[in-house]
Amino acid sequence: MYHRTVGKNSTHAWALTKTGPEPLLHRDRTDYPNHKRAQQCYSQWLAGYSEEEISRFFGIGLEEVLQDLQHCHQLIPSRTLNSHWNDRNRLLLQRAEAAKYRKLLADALATPVEDYLQAGVSPVGPLAEYRQATGMVSKPEH
Repeated sequence: MYHRTVGKNSTHAWALTKTGPEPLLHRDRTDYPNHKRAQQCYSQWLAGYSEEEISRFFGIGLEEVLQDLQHCHQLIPSRTLNSHWNDRNRLLLQRAEAAKYRKLLADALATPVEDYLQAGVSPVGPLAEYRQATGMVSKPEH
């Protein structure tokens, strides 16, 4: 419902002010009793932890974690929320690919040198890749 008013500070001869109904979503952060915990849950969620891991960490139920995350999602603008989802998905993808890479590198390092030589492949490649992955060798700077 809108109410027509005339105000001395208005640049127009008249102005509209909203008198009702009250908004369904209150963004003053005081309506949700667990706002501080919700912020902590959301930070862990952004870091790539699953809802189950967060639940175990805080010692609360899975339903409470989901409510905390939903509370934070309601407060954050949609553009920022999309950015957060993209960042989280990148972290999860990197975590999955890192596990595959570690296994592949471990298998390559566990292969005896004789097997490489018999296959006609130099064993230097996996060792050089290991040095680069662990930061033992720095890339040349321009």
